[in-house]
Amino acid sequence: MIEKIISVTLLEALQRAKCLREEADYYNRWSEAGCQKLLKAAEIFLDKASQIISKKN
Repeated sequence: MIEKIISVTLLEALQRAKCLREEADYYNRWSEAGCQKLLKAAEIFLDKASQIISKKN
């Protein structure tokens, strides 16, 4: 059985982050709102990763 550790929503946020980074790097298209959403998703991801690591140790 596969254990669901990270939500699909969080994985989709990482994909959006990649797209936002590419838009900013290659086309100089970005927004402050997009950056704020990315930072929030990163905080949530780091919190979840810390929880997973804590459970493994």
